[in-house]
Amino acid sequence: MFLLALGRSPADFFRLVWTGAFGSWFSWRNTLSRAAPLLLTALCVAVPAQLGLVVIGGEGALVLGGLAATWTGLMLDGAPGAVMQLMMAVAGAAAGAVWLGLVGLLRAQRGINETVTSLVMAYIAIALFNQLVEGPLRDPASLNKPSTYAIPKAAALPTLPGLDVHPGILIGGVACVLCWLLIARTTTGFAARVTGGNVRAAQLQGLPVAWLMVGACALGGALAGLAGMIEVAAVHGRANASLIVGYGYSDILIAFLARQNALAIIPMAVLLGGIGAAGGLLQRRMGLPDAAVLVLQGMIFVAILASETLYGPCAGSSRGPLHEQFRMNAAETVLVAMLAGALRVSTPFLFVSLGECLTERAGRINLGNEGVLVLGAMVAYATSYLTGSPWLGVLAAAAAGSALGGLHGLLCALTRVNDVAMGIAILLAGNGIAFFFGKPFVQPSAPGLPGIPFGGWSSVPQVQSALTISPLFLVGVAVAFGMAWMFRATRLGLRLRIVGDSVDAARALGLDINRTRLLATMAGSALAGVGGAFLSLVYPGSWNESLSSGQGLMAVAPGGLPRRIHAVRRGRGAGAVAAIGGGHELLLPVLCRPVRADIGGAGRNCASQPGGARHAG
Repeated sequence: MFLLALGRSPADFFRLVWTGAFGSWFSWRNTLSRAAPLLLTALCVAVPAQLGLVVIGGEGALVLGGLAATWTGLMLDGAPGAVMQLMMAVAGAAAGAVWLGLVGLLRAQRGINETVTSLVMAYIAIALFNQLVEGPLRDPASLNKPSTYAIPKAAALPTLPGLDVHPGILIGGVACVLCWLLIARTTTGFAARVTGGNVRAAQLQGLPVAWLMVGACALGGALAGLAGMIEVAAVHGRANASLIVGYGYSDILIAFLARQNALAIIPMAVLLGGIGAAGGLLQRRMGLPDAAVLVLQGMIFVAILASETLYGPCAGSSRGPLHEQFRMNAAETVLVAMLAGALRVSTPFLFVSLGECLTERAGRINLGNEGVLVLGAMVAYATSYLTGSPWLGVLAAAAAGSALGGLHGLLCALTRVNDVAMGIAILLAGNGIAFFFGKPFVQPSAPGLPGIPFGGWSSVPQVQSALTISPLFLVGVAVAFGMAWMFRATRLGLRLRIVGDSVDAARALGLDINRTRLLATMAGSALAGVGGAFLSLVYPGSWNESLSSGQGLMAVAPGGLPRRIHAVRRGRGAGAVAAIGGGHELLLPVLCRPVRADIGGAGRNCASQPGGARHAG
């Protein structure tokens, strides 16, 4: 339907996908090269899933593994090539294992939800990677694209003889087979599956549940780190931003499409690699922009994941005029700058956190809010430009977010559909739709939302600017207090909490679980859409494809953890840290006190609960 609406032939699309992915040996080489890292990163999700853990931080382990491998290769310059390659692989795997092993340790020892922890850890890893690559490890010759020094030529992985494909595809395939043998044919794998099926039974049998969790997460991290090493040694030759292309997020879809089966990951990774490889041909032959491929990928994954329901198991100067008007020392300047930054940066966090809080109160995780945020930003900017009314843009963003959230809610209401995987698919679809339809609005200037000046009492320009507050921020604060009151003092809030806390109790009371969760997801996504409107109409006040830097995903952490912390404190806390100028990911877990949970309970999609809903913490 999407292709027909664009005046394109679906038959031509599938024919070109086949030609671009598998139509020639050149196409096969491109497909296999793209599939190689996906094999290993998908195992990063599938292995912990055997214990009922949903670990989605493979991107962080991959980039740190690539960076560790690069540093090791540079340190061993002059050593034999085989030694360098082996030590680079060990270093990359070790970096990933330590990074995601921490996720398993926090889950086993403190009961902290592994989905949120691994997601936040991925952002910390990417920030650390960027800091090192653009700082102490940077090659001064890399001007336009910060990179490390190139690894020695002897450390580069050669292509497979006669195939002209790097050995990453072979390593990934062998890893899939070995992981399948580990899970299906060993006592350790059996213990992991018992733990994933019933953690209490595993504990009663004396199985080392905590160590199994740590080991599974560490093994997944090691495989993702090895993928980073292969990308450096076989493709890029150095560590730079080319490593951060989303392999660690595409793997989530592959793992769920393969239903966590290590052998089934192989064809799924090749399929996804083929779709990516055919993107250039689709753009040339059908005249489709690059965003159209992303839209089609998202729609394909949404359809496939939804089909699960049909089968399967469960500083300024101190002199001059300003000084004479009002003397501001350095500390006051910093505080004012932090205040201004916090009020501006916190607003999208606030709205997305409120939306996620509302959704999770009803018992569902919505990782698609990143796509909703981007789509809301595009719709708000386009509507404001076309109508001249920024407030209509805000309403349109809320409507677009609600529609995308409604789709998410309807699909997750189907049996055996995992809300985490569906959220990632909705994220891809939302981003693709926004990028596709938003291209004509990148250059035009749309009217922005005016601010409310609360700094008129001061003659200092910095204070006046800091206290010019967007009305959307005030709306968000009001919504936060309204939601807190609703959850504590209304029948609607009580129904939401009952549905989220106990499906059996909700059924006994005659509550419509699917309808409640659908409406909560739609309302939460509408709030996330308003957060996107703030990005395009207030700060930074423009529309482009790199507008969001992951706020929708990062807001899951403050939105889904201790429910007794008021949502307004969560949103403003994240924004205040972001305003300092970086490193806000480090504080997100601190803002949210961990909750002791049943080990192994979170992270599984229970077919006995409609929509497979579960709590995030």
